[in-house]
Amino acid sequence: MEPSKSPQIPKPRAHVALQARLAACLSGEVVSDPRKEPYYRHILGLDGGSSRETANYQAMLVASWAWRVFLLEAADLKAFMAVFEEYLHAMAHAEKLYALERKQGMFRGECLCPDPHAGMHLEAHVALLRLAVESGRAKLRDQTLDWLGRALRLYHAVSSPDGEPWLPGLRTRTQVPRNQAAAA
Repeated sequence: MEPSKSPQIPKPRAHVALQARLAACLSGEVVSDPRKEPYYRHILGLDGGSSRETANYQAMLVASWAWRVFLLEAADLKAFMAVFEEYLHAMAHAEKLYALERKQGMFRGECLCPDPHAGMHLEAHVALLRLAVESGRAKLRDQTLDWLGRALRLYHAVSSPDGEPWLPGLRTRTQVPRNQAAAA
C-alpha cells in the first residue's frame, strides 16, 4: 500500500478509537490484532511503506498491541497452568490406580471378572498404555505393561486348550463373595 493512499478514518474518530482501544486493554480486554486492520497497519508502517501518522497514534497503537500480547500471554499461561494442574492430578490418579492394583490384586475387587467388566478393565489399561507411549511417560508405560503382562499371564493360566479364557468371575469386596456370571 502506498503511504499516501492510506485508508482514511477521520482524525477525531481515530483518536477516540485508539484511546478506547488502549482503555479496553487497561481494563483487561484483549483487543484485535492491529496487523489485521488496514488502517492500523498503515499507522504501524507495515506493507512496505512508512507511516505518516502522528506519533501519538503510533504510541497508542503500539501500547495497545503490547498490552494485547501481554493479556494473551497471561490468558494462555493461566489456561496452561490449569491444564497442567489437571494433568498432574490425572497422572497421580493413574499411578494410584496401579498402586491399588498391586495392593488389592488383579482387577481389585472384581476377581477374574467376566465381560463386560473385563473389557472395561482392559480398555482402560490399554488406553493408558497408548497415552504413556504417545506422551513419553516411561513410568506410566512400565506400570501399564506390567499390569497387562500380569493380566495376560492370568488369562493364559485359565484358558482352554484352544486359548479362550474361562473365568467364573467373583466380586470379592461384598459381605459374601458374589458370582457375577450367576448373578447376570
